[in-house]
Amino acid sequence: PLYAMPCQNLKPLPECGSNGRCEFDASINETFCLCDDSWSQSLELNFFVAEDSIRTGVCIYNQNVVEVLYILVLLIVLLDTFLQLQGVRKPKHLRSRSLWFCFSSLVVTQTIYRIVAPEKALYGYDVIFTFLWCVSMTMIMVFSKRFLY
Repeated sequence: PLYAMPCQNLKPLPECGSNGRCEFDASINETFCLCDDSWSQSLELNFFVAEDSIRTGVCIYNQNVVEVLYILVLLIVLLDTFLQLQGVRKPKHLRSRSLWFCFSSLVVTQTIYRIVAPEKALYGYDVIFTFLWCVSMTMIMVFSKRFLY
């Protein structure tokens, strides 16, 4: 590239964030962020860096933590869906919970997609994952308006 980007420095964090350090590669005459073990850069969370300069991005992504969180969300949604089904005694109970089951299926699909393809299913980068995430968040707003107000 004609212009090598310096390592990202988002104040008050040091260059490359708390989980990395800025290094210089003399062979290509460029600086890059060297992340600590299990930490990395991600297109999903590095909005300040172009895709071809991701090596200079802040080390803010831990795949193990993200995977555990998505598995936790999946288990909670499956448990809640099971508990919702326990309350179904008549067809009208099922109809009244249909929006919730639709929401649950979207969240389950989204989380399984993220667990199976973690390097592809990135918010703002992958169209399918972003669509599932946005529809799920829209449904959360519908639920909060319907059930909390």
